[in-house]
Amino acid sequence: MFCPRQLPQRSSIPARKNNLPEGVNDYDIIASAMIPTANLLLMLTPTRVLIYNFKPLAIIAVHERSLDSFNDFGLNKGISTSNITVGDDGGLVSTDGVDTLPYHSGKILFYLSTESNYILAYNLIRDSSPETFFNDYALPVIQNDTKLVEEESQYDQVIDNDILVVFEKNKHSRVIQNGFGTRREIGFLQYLTSSPEMLYEMPVRRVELRLKVILKFDYKILDFMGFKSHKMDNVGILENGLFLLFPHGLQVLNLKDFKLSDYELLSIDDGIKLETFKDKLLIISQKSETNDLTLNEIYLKSKTVISKQFLSHKNFKDYFTIGNYIAVICPQKIELYDIFLLDLVLSWDTTIPIQFCKKFDENSIFAVLSNNSFYIYSIFGNVLFTTDEDGVEDDSYDRPAGVEEAKQSLMYSGFNYFDNTLIVTTNKGKYETWQMWNEFPGNMFDFRYSKSYIMANKNDFALVFPTDIRKGSVDMICTISLPTKTFNNYVTLVSIAGNSILTAIYISNKNILLMYNMVANIWFSFNHQHVLNMNWIGNNYLLCHLKRDDGGVYLACLKLPYDKIDADDINKYVIWIYDINDDDKFVKFVTNTLFKYKQIKIKNTVAVETATLFDKLHKTAEILLIYEDSLIIYDIISQIDVSGFNIIKKFHNYMHIKLPKGLSGKDIEWATSYHNGLLLFCNNKIVKLYGADGDEIKNPTIWKFDVLLENVERILDVFKDFIYVVQKNSTVMFTLKELWEGNEPMLSLPIEEFYPIIVSPESAIVHGLDVIYKNSAIESNNGTQTNATCKLNLKNRIFLDELISIELKKGIDKHDINSKYKTLNHYKFSLEKLLSHKILENENLDDIIELIKISRENEVDGIIRINETTMLEIISNCLRKIEIKNWESLFKSLKLSPRDLLDLCIENNEMKILGVLLLVFLNCNENDIIQDIDGDNKKSKNKNRNKNKSKRNAQNQSDVTSDKNSLSYVLRDEELMLQILKLLVTGAAKSTEINKAAEAWDMCFQLIQFLKELDKENKTNLVDKAMVVLKN
Repeated sequence: MFCPRQLPQRSSIPARKNNLPEGVNDYDIIASAMIPTANLLLMLTPTRVLIYNFKPLAIIAVHERSLDSFNDFGLNKGISTSNITVGDDGGLVSTDGVDTLPYHSGKILFYLSTESNYILAYNLIRDSSPETFFNDYALPVIQNDTKLVEEESQYDQVIDNDILVVFEKNKHSRVIQNGFGTRREIGFLQYLTSSPEMLYEMPVRRVELRLKVILKFDYKILDFMGFKSHKMDNVGILENGLFLLFPHGLQVLNLKDFKLSDYELLSIDDGIKLETFKDKLLIISQKSETNDLTLNEIYLKSKTVISKQFLSHKNFKDYFTIGNYIAVICPQKIELYDIFLLDLVLSWDTTIPIQFCKKFDENSIFAVLSNNSFYIYSIFGNVLFTTDEDGVEDDSYDRPAGVEEAKQSLMYSGFNYFDNTLIVTTNKGKYETWQMWNEFPGNMFDFRYSKSYIMANKNDFALVFPTDIRKGSVDMICTISLPTKTFNNYVTLVSIAGNSILTAIYISNKNILLMYNMVANIWFSFNHQHVLNMNWIGNNYLLCHLKRDDGGVYLACLKLPYDKIDADDINKYVIWIYDINDDDKFVKFVTNTLFKYKQIKIKNTVAVETATLFDKLHKTAEILLIYEDSLIIYDIISQIDVSGFNIIKKFHNYMHIKLPKGLSGKDIEWATSYHNGLLLFCNNKIVKLYGADGDEIKNPTIWKFDVLLENVERILDVFKDFIYVVQKNSTVMFTLKELWEGNEPMLSLPIEEFYPIIVSPESAIVHGLDVIYKNSAIESNNGTQTNATCKLNLKNRIFLDELISIELKKGIDKHDINSKYKTLNHYKFSLEKLLSHKILENENLDDIIELIKISRENEVDGIIRINETTMLEIISNCLRKIEIKNWESLFKSLKLSPRDLLDLCIENNEMKILGVLLLVFLNCNENDIIQDIDGDNKKSKNKNRNKNKSKRNAQNQSDVTSDKNSLSYVLRDEELMLQILKLLVTGAAKSTEINKAAEAWDMCFQLIQFLKELDKENKTNLVDKAMVVLKN
């Protein structure tokens, strides 16, 4: 989930020093690229390459090509860095997940392609290492689980002679180091003294840009990609190379000291673009005659190509890999295909033509549409954020003057996302910087508490808590900030305990583990801790995956108090240690706190009949240790304290499971034991793992798995016996038993207005985040934007009505349903919504009417008392929303008449409901009532349509008005109208709240207007009587 934190900051690239001939737009930013390990952002225009320091953002180098240069070699066309590595086995190694720092070593290179099929190779010389940018700038360039190696120290021999002092343009005595001015003036003493402001500074470091070599090719360059060749010899040198895609094949060039050392050509006709998937290089080719697409897998070591027929696609525009899928981009549609089976998974229409579409990360997609708005989609097409204020290409609503011109003047051309910062470039020399919230999904579930949602940006955290009916709290967004003045903090782990009291936060680049008590607002810190992962067990046990100084890793369970934590010694809180060998291929661990505690039978203990709850041992939680090819389950055995807290007594090694072929521990995101087997979430699927000899076997040696659910984006929550997941474009709810048995979900809610992030199961609410974005105003003369908004908003979707409907269909006792949900604020609303739905669908109303009548019951001192208010509110709101023709079926099912409803309001002194009912009745047209009744009679009794209509209407009117309980008769009951008026006047006069009094007086005046019309029709004096009521 990606949400902007604030409105974007718009900046411009500098002007070119030398003039260009007409027809060359050098302000068009045609491409951009990141070199994360060097803290660099590259921007490419037709004749220049601009080098930016990324954090803080500042331009530090430019190569401006001369007129002769682009006349000879052509204008710039594309750019590529060397962010991938080819290993010894010929497979690709992602530099995002490497285990050792030498992968980040070697020369910093990037390449430009030109329109005349030249490649320009550049070398960037920078003294600072990735460790410098990790430790001092908090850039995520070194993974938290990176292994320590002896060679690390040689990559961090950084001296400060590469720091640039940046001055304000118009005041050279004012120093700017991190994007905004400081008060420190230039002088000798500033270099000898420190001040609090220095904590905020991140210096801009110099870089030297060198053009090393120009390579000429005789064929059209369709695509290219730089790489490093991981041939670690005795001196540990990484060689550089290029993948070049030509119409006739793929050429692999190896460069040594910027000279061609060797090359090879793999024959692939009609290739389109280079892509990577895990350790493979992929190319999709398309035959122009048949439009057939072919997926080509490149095996570099064996120099072979395996081709698979893909599909025939006439409107093919682009493609890229994302997760385990291939996204095929069409002019106005995005199609997602399984990369292994090449089957279509799903597709969605963007409603507006696509300008360009790229992968945002492994779980989301970035698309720019032709109306110059951009969308961030989830992997299955759910909208996470958009700048589209209308959703249509033709903007019809009024905008300030000049807005359309300003909007069209900035056509987006590309983007880069790194370190919670989104840089979007345009074709007019401008770029936008968006600060984004980034989520911490986590893989821990406490089955006794609803899961919270966590987002972070720099030092700030946004926590979204579900509604908790036990605490009486409501859903809310809580923001907290780290207790520090520095902002170079790289937070890799955040975990909230089940009861939301303790929060653990790990700052990776400083090796600090923070504990925050949200109730007492107290921070504690454990320094010099290398935490790889952490999850809570219950409310005050924290299981940590830690690394020792010698590089060894182990698990440690900490028992933490809510206050008075001794931050000097973390070992005093350790109650269990589990050592992990380097050869074990350990991947991760998962913890689950169980909802139903399982009592453990132990011999030679206190007799069962005399044992107290505290004496008994229970399985209260589980730890699942996930290895690449196996899985170990540890049961957590606890005693239950009288206060309800669990006291862990033992960690029991329960089971060791050998994963079957087709399942890898690397892909498992979450797991839980169930029914002598396991439920696993991996590769966007929920899988059932069970013993080969059946579910009931307790210690099977052979395991099998079945796929229960496909196309799962995320697990929202596991609460009690229920699991909530986002599957494609819906939020689906299962019981664990239904899921295990492969049944249909008990509930499926389409994702429409917002993307779901958490669930409040006990309140039957799905919560999501919606960004209120409005940026339709143009920039004013002073450069500021007016009337612009970017605000994070929490939205809810109540599904209690659908849940009640399911339970009614299952035959669950209505008193149990009422007891379960009656304390919820939206219970009455849900009953009214369900009643309205059943009326509109012509369904039987007996069950819902009975439940509504049961909802009137309140038990006081063991005595059931009837409160008609609940039913009257539900019925009055339902009558307001349904058509008049459906009233009759409602009154029949209630076995009440309009007069009965009004009488109940009078008897119970329900002034507001009485007013609502009366206004509903007064605003309906009597002829409509007659025609509706006539229409119903015509369907059931009279099929002869040629009878005299006026005669029939007259007869119907006579029948209606002759019934004293009919609506028509009630509205002409002078005594009843005056009685209602008196009640409304009395209520308005006694009301102490301004709004309620105003509503009551408004109803009084509307009733008098109606009485005035009755006086004209019946020649009565009801208004005079009404004035007497008002005077008295």
